[in-house]
Amino acid sequence: LAERRDGGESRPGEIAERLLARAQETSPTYLARQTVLSPLRVALADMHLVEDAKLVDLEFTRLSRKYCVPISIEHPTTSFSSVSEKLRIRAQVEWGKLLYSRGFRHD
Repeated sequence: LAERRDGGESRPGEIAERLLARAQETSPTYLARQTVLSPLRVALADMHLVEDAKLVDLEFTRLSRKYCVPISIEHPTTSFSSVSEKLRIRAQVEWGKLLYSRGFRHD
């Protein structure tokens, strides 16, 4: 964030990747990560870093699925329409995994 504040440019998703790596190291439990990721996503969205905010959102969905915590997400073609193709594909895969984990084998 300091690079961005000083006028440095970062590639889309770079800030989120760094912060997610740090959260993974320092927050070993689901509740601790949830406490970190929710405000982080909001802060990134407020900074107009849509790609980064969506990356954090996707990580939160993956984490919830991993710990069998019920979560719902919009279809990726709707909620991830303003991000890169690479991130949209990751969101579609995660959406499919979420459906599969709930027992929807043919959707």
